[in-house]
Order: sequence, then C-alpha cells, then structure tokens
Amino acid sequence: MPGYEFLLSHQQVLCFKMSEPTSGDSNSRSPLPSYVGRRITPSSISNAEENEVNDFEYFGLRPRGLPNLEAFLEIWSVDVHPNPDDINRRQHHTALYDCSNLVVRRGQPFQITITVNRAIDLEKDKLWIEFLIGRYPDRTKGTYIPILIKEQLEKGQWGAKVVSIWNNALTLSVMSSPQCIVGRFRMYVAVMTPYGIRRTVRDKDTDIYILFNPWCEEDAVYLDNDAEKEEYVLNDIGCIYYGKFTEVVSRTWFFDQFERMVLDTCIYILDRAQMPLQTRGCPVKISRVVSAMQYAETGLPVCYGQCWVFAAVLNTVLRCLGIPGRVITNFSSAHDNDANLTTDIILDENGKKDTNLTKDSIWNYHCWNECWMARIDLPPEYGGWQVIDATPQETSEGMFRCGPASVNAIKHGHVYLPYDAPFIYAEVNSDIVYWNKQKDGSLIKGDVKTDEVGKLVLTKEIGSDSRKDITNQYKHEEGSPEERMALNTAIQHGLKKEQAVTEVTMDVSLNMHVPENVLLDTNFFVGIELQNNSNEKRSTTLFLSGTVVFYTGVPKIEFKRETIKVTVEPHQVIEFTNPLRKPLEHLVLRIDGLDTEKAKLKMFSILQDNATLTTKEVFVPKKRGQRKVIASLDSNALKQVIGELELNVT
Repeated sequence: MPGYEFLLSHQQVLCFKMSEPTSGDSNSRSPLPSYVGRRITPSSISNAEENEVNDFEYFGLRPRGLPNLEAFLEIWSVDVHPNPDDINRRQHHTALYDCSNLVVRRGQPFQITITVNRAIDLEKDKLWIEFLIGRYPDRTKGTYIPILIKEQLEKGQWGAKVVSIWNNALTLSVMSSPQCIVGRFRMYVAVMTPYGIRRTVRDKDTDIYILFNPWCEEDAVYLDNDAEKEEYVLNDIGCIYYGKFTEVVSRTWFFDQFERMVLDTCIYILDRAQMPLQTRGCPVKISRVVSAMQYAETGLPVCYGQCWVFAAVLNTVLRCLGIPGRVITNFSSAHDNDANLTTDIILDENGKKDTNLTKDSIWNYHCWNECWMARIDLPPEYGGWQVIDATPQETSEGMFRCGPASVNAIKHGHVYLPYDAPFIYAEVNSDIVYWNKQKDGSLIKGDVKTDEVGKLVLTKEIGSDSRKDITNQYKHEEGSPEERMALNTAIQHGLKKEQAVTEVTMDVSLNMHVPENVLLDTNFFVGIELQNNSNEKRSTTLFLSGTVVFYTGVPKIEFKRETIKVTVEPHQVIEFTNPLRKPLEHLVLRIDGLDTEKAKLKMFSILQDNATLTTKEVFVPKKRGQRKVIASLDSNALKQVIGELELNVT
C-alpha cells in the first residue's frame, strides 16, 4: 500500500502527500478513491471573523519542553504610526478618519517601527511581516500576505525595505499591492528560529485598514485631477438636487464619511452581503454589492426610503472606501417597468391614466450615484464615471441592484454592456408612448413624446455649491446625427423605438394654464382654453382630474374630479377657470453641522399665523475650513423647510 507523510503548512492546515511504494507489484495496488487528499475550505466572506494564530509555530512535531530562544529576536513592540498627524495618515490623505487604527490607501508605502530586545543584524536575524484578513487566510486568494524585507520596493507589489535601524528599533517602509483586498488586515511580525516560527501576539492596535487609492496610477480608481479628488473623495459635504427641471431645489447634505464607525459600517455591509474577501479588491464588484445593500444602525437592512437619501448614503460608502463618488439627479426620469425601453402610458376612455394597466412611470426627479473607475471587464473607452443606483426598483441577476453601467456606454446606446445599461438608458432617453384603451380592451397608439425624458441631469460643481449640468454626458442633443447614431445602436441591441403619430389638424385645440408655484393651504387656479378652428359649432366634453402625486409619479389622492360640457362657436375661444389657512403644530427643528455625532432635535408645540420661530445654539467647531450648519423644520402640515448657514472656521 502507498505510504503517507504529514505536512504542516505555516497556516496550521493539515494535508496529505502520497508517496510511491518502494516494493511490491504495481498491478496489485488497490484503486484510490478520487476524493483522497481533497480539502474543502469554506469561503471566507467575513472581515470580522479571524483564525487563531499561534505565537510559536513548530517545525514538525512539537517537542517536549520549551526550546531555548534567548539567542533569537524577541519583538517588544510594533508601532504603525496611526495618529492623524503622523507621516502615514498625512501622506495617504486619511488624516480625517476618526479611527484609532492606521488607515492607508493601497499601492502606496507606509512606515512601521519594530522594537526588539537587542541590536538587529539583518544578515543573521530573519524576520518578516504577515498580513491576514478573514477566518481562512490563503496566499493564493490574497488573504494571507507574507512580506519579506528587500533592498528596494517594487512598484505594484507587496514588499518592505529598511528606512532606518537605530539600536534595537527597526523602521520599515511597507508597500501594499494596488490590487489588494480593501478591508481591515491583521498584522504579525514573524521571526525564524531553528525550532519554528516565532510571532507577535494578537494585537488589535496594529490592525490596518487598507482602502482604494485614487492617488495611485496602478489603482483602478485612479483619478488624475487633484481638484476632483478633493471633491469626490475628501469632501464630506455635498448638495442634493430635487424638485422639477423648471424648479430645481438644492439641499446640503453631510456625507460624514470620516466619522467614527462609518468605515467599520461600510465593511460590515460587505460582510452582510456575504461578499467573498478575495473579490473585495475590485471596485466594479464592490460597487455592485453596495448598490444592493443599505446601512442601518440596527444592523438590519433598510427597506423603505427616498431615492435622494439612498443616493446620499451610498455616496458616503463610496468615498469612505476610497472610490470617487458623486450624487446625480435626473429630472423627468423614466421608470421602465417592462424592460421594453419605452415608457408606456395607458389612457382610459375618458383620457385619464389607467393606473391598473400603466406600470411605467415618470418621476419628477430621480437620484443615483456615479463612481469613478477603470472597467477592467470592458474596453478602455468605457472606464470613467459609472452609474450605480441604491434605490430598489428592478431586479438585476435576481437582486434589487443597479450598475455599475458606463456613462459613456449609455450615451452611445451600447445597452448590451454590463451592468443594467438598458434600464439606465430608458431613465434618461426613452420615449413616452400614450395608448388609448378601447371598449374591447385593445390598445391604439396615440401620441409619442420623444423629448420629455431626461430633461436635465445635474450634480454638484467641483469646489462650489453651484450646480453642474452633465446632461450631455448621458445623451446627445435630441435629433442630432450623433443622437440618431446612438439610437440606431440601441435599436440593434433590443431598444424598441416608437414612431410619432402623424400630426392631424384638430377642429378643437386645448391649452391648459397651471401656476408654477402653489403654496400649501392656498387656492390656485387652472385655466383651460378651447379654440374652435372649424367653420361649424362644436360641442366638447372635458374631463378634469386633479391628483396629488408623489415625485415618483404614484398618485396619493384625487382632490378634483369634474366633467364639463362646452359649446364653442366657429373660430371662437372660450375659457373655463376652475377655483380650487392655520397655525402650525407639533414642530420638530433638526440642527446638523454642530460637530456632534448626532443632529440636535428641538420640539415646539405650536407656531401661530405669521409668527417667527427663533432659537439659539452655542457650539465649538472641531474642524477648520468652510463648514455649514443646517436647520430643517418639520410639522404636521409643512415638511422639510430647510435653512443653512455657512461658516469659515479658522
């Protein structure tokens, strides 16, 4: 029978090696089962879990008694220089992270100092550094990294070199790979002895967070513009745009990506998603995962919310992990529910939208995110800004998530490229097709609107609170040769483009006049103008419906419903006008930006008509530079009244 000998790896994993028999007839061997020697290691999907590492790993069998190690190095301490004012944090642009551990960016060297029990002789003393992440460290998966000391660091490779030796203190410059896993690594210093490997004990103070690095050319998220890095990675305050494309409203938002526990929460999100550790070095895969996961203090996923809140929180995650990110608002945004890349509106016999049959919708606005990265899975021209969307709308590969999809691919109609490009293309560039339902249930195509979707795409301008129009990054000008080419490309890959109905001269034309601004608890007037363009008298039946709708196009309540019969003389106009106050109670004032971990809430019972609410707050700013204080007021009848104050802290 074949013999077996035991091999013990440096990771304390026991496996078998089969040796050939030294004698005997080979024809008499018993066939070995195919599973002999196979080892199944569970997938490592948690950054929080860890394996036990012995402080001394014996070579071979453990002898009786303890070996004499007095002649060999003993590690007294390891200093990773984690403080915000230390060299590491300053060089890695991570000084703002409120974290006691060292936070660095991958692909860039950082320094550690090792203190031992005597003077170091690197010719005789063999020591190295080990980085581990997860419960099942594996060198082939990048979850176990032994780092040897070399004369020079190699670009793009893990390594360490000596910076200085002073008595019994050794300072090393450690380089991480620009493709390494992003997360929290455990660090050990190992020393070679004739009896085995001697290691430092587990010390959470030497754990190191390694993030994406937009300052490193070899990193997939590299961004070569310093002003863009300052805005899209380091800026913790932004603007969210909402409203209508004719009435754009801006709201300041504190992303707070550097606040305490935010980094751990971002890693926890990846753990909750059961994302394999070995894939956490790829920004494409991470952005796809975080678009599906939501953050909550309770540890439970968030099921409900508004798109601008989801987008703002996701922007916090991106910037915290080191991926350049920004919040995008698309005004007049289509939601293509049935994946035909058109927005279909079904009208009943009275011309009212049939909410039972109409599944597509037009949102006043919709917010999503863009993240900057190279698309290593696509040709080079599709790198740069990528769309991801954290608002649950449609499933993608069986999960509510969206993206990353190349903005450049969307603009040119390349809807076949991953991920979810057809859905995003429809959001900014689909046609609105109106269908008239007949008594027998059949549908007849009516009007087709080709320029009502994606009216305006905005994000915050770099270095200021002004808005930046990036509509032309998503679509060519309507009707231009470039737009026709992009359209033809999309059609070739499954886009259904409806043709407009031939315009017919109507006997009676209708114009509606609606005020742009309507205050709460006030009357407003809707003007309807009918013009008879024929030589004969015309009788017309009008159906007027007024409905309160959410910004997503979902109706809340119908407040007006009326049928009007009108007779119009030849070549005449007639006009119909339809006419459609109190103390505020239970007020909640929320004040953000006071440099406290949580916003301050103040309660007020009532505010009389035309009265003014005044309150005073005293606080000590903790950070220099341009800061903001934001106050938002909510009551039973009035929501989200926002005011802000800009401060220059010196």
